[in-house]
Amino acid sequence: MHQFTAVGIVSGDTPPRPGSRFTRAFDEQTTWLAMHMNRTALLDFTRINRRTVGCIIARVQGDLERKRCSHSPSVAKANMGAASRCRGIFDGLTKIGIDETSYKRGYKYMSVVVNHEDGNLVWARDKHGKDVLREFFELLTPEQRSQIQFVTGDGASWIKECVEEYCPSAKFCLDPFHVVQWATEALDSLRREKWHGAKRELDRVKKGLSCRMSGYENPRRGSKLGHLSPLARSY
Repeated sequence: MHQFTAVGIVSGDTPPRPGSRFTRAFDEQTTWLAMHMNRTALLDFTRINRRTVGCIIARVQGDLERKRCSHSPSVAKANMGAASRCRGIFDGLTKIGIDETSYKRGYKYMSVVVNHEDGNLVWARDKHGKDVLREFFELLTPEQRSQIQFVTGDGASWIKECVEEYCPSAKFCLDPFHVVQWATEALDSLRREKWHGAKRELDRVKKGLSCRMSGYENPRRGSKLGHLSPLARSY
């Protein structure tokens, strides 16, 4: 029988993860909700604070990585027992995407690597640049590097240089997101250029008409337009 409290389940048939006062089911549910809910709704629903949520996510992530390592061919072949040296999460990578993203309103950056086969995030680190990306490739075994066939990026030179250094047989491609972004920006720039050109032409035509009609006065106001033709006076 399980024993329930105000937040989660504290005891039951299945022992909790080491260092946790919640059951495995509650940890996994909280982790799933953290991926699909905003932080305020998650905290109100689970009735725990954000620090506890972070600890739960870290425990679940470590558990999943250990399970993946236990079924990893590369780990079994290398006889790696320590979780810190586990490389099973990088097994089977053939198509990866590399990019940097900003957070804290653009004041901080982090580098991320995703698996295009399933769309999952496989690696992330604070900051960006060639030295940071080297850390990812250093975690891969030579066999895992040779399995990578395609790498997508935003065209940054440091990404391409790292790919050529560690995965010379892989093909580097521009990712669709940035291709569409650049095409949209180019079309928007061309639209603004054409719009400003048309506006300048319209202003020039309006100025020319104003100069031509400056000597004409409205005949209804008693103006003397005798020197004009009957067609002009009719206006």
